[in-house]
Amino acid sequence: MTRLSFGLGLLISLGWVTEASAQAVAPAPPAVPTATIPTAPPATDNTTPPAVDQTLPPAPPAPSGPAPALADNPPPPAPLAPTAPASTVAPIKRSRTFATLQLGGGYFHATSGTDSDTRRFSGGTISGLLAVGGRMGQRRTVALAGAFLRDQVLGLRSKDQRIDGDEPNLDNVKFGLWAVGILLDVATQWEPGLHFQGLAGVGALSVSRGSRSSGDPDDPTGLMASVAAGYEFKVGEHWALGGLLRATYAPLDVNESTGTTVYVVVPALLLTASGR
Repeated sequence: MTRLSFGLGLLISLGWVTEASAQAVAPAPPAVPTATIPTAPPATDNTTPPAVDQTLPPAPPAPSGPAPALADNPPPPAPLAPTAPASTVAPIKRSRTFATLQLGGGYFHATSGTDSDTRRFSGGTISGLLAVGGRMGQRRTVALAGAFLRDQVLGLRSKDQRIDGDEPNLDNVKFGLWAVGILLDVATQWEPGLHFQGLAGVGALSVSRGSRSSGDPDDPTGLMASVAAGYEFKVGEHWALGGLLRATYAPLDVNESTGTTVYVVVPALLLTASGR
């Protein structure tokens, strides 16, 4: 009995060992892969962006040797604009000689008589002047010259303040004012332009009659003066042309039995030609 139990136990032990060995030798079954489901990150009020690598690249190595000096190699200068060559031609100075010729027309007005019986003469004029002299000063803008002035009256007529039978007969009667004096011309600039003139001298009112008798009065004579302003333009190298407005005044005395003075006023507009 005892032997039967021992043999049964031995068989059972051998069978267990054989099964364990077979399980150890048999390969394990392959594992089945399982899919991983991503999960969303938890929601937050302030989402923090992913960190960025802010690491800067290394700085390049400094060049060896001394730094170049700017003063040793300055930048090239900018090109200059071409300049016009200076003129070597000297300006032409005015001549020392002064000469002017003036010709134009004007209006003649003269009064004579007494306060209670005034007589007026009037008419148009052909007016002219010729002067020759010299210039003075460094800029030669002032000139002095001897001058001859003439105003020939055309269409002479008269009017008496009171009609009393002594009215003059002007048939074949001609008036002409003339004067000789010193002319002063002052220019405002070296070149021809604005200028002023003044004339002072002695003059007379020449009265020409068709037939002259011994009882006719002498021509009125006396001092006279005129002032003028004009403007001239350069024409050529030695000449200037322009215009001139002149006013002449002459209080002339006449030797009559009653004794009287003739007051003459002549405004005139003239064309001028002057030497430079």
